[in-house]
Amino acid sequence: MWLDVRGEDRVENIRAREAAGTGARTIVTGCPFCKGMLAAGSESLDGAEIGVRDLAELVVQAEGL
Repeated sequence: MWLDVRGEDRVENIRAREAAGTGARTIVTGCPFCKGMLAAGSESLDGAEIGVRDLAELVVQAEGL
């Protein structure tokens, strides 16, 4: 969506670092764009493993569907 990001760091990498900085191991979102952005950004993290899930996935899992 933002193809012309100025600076040396991309938005997805910044957001993934911010999420990793909270200590969370899983980030949950209801937005497909945010899920893709955070998943792409999490690949740039050094050693931090963060799962990115959609809220609907967690509901299905919790309900055993």
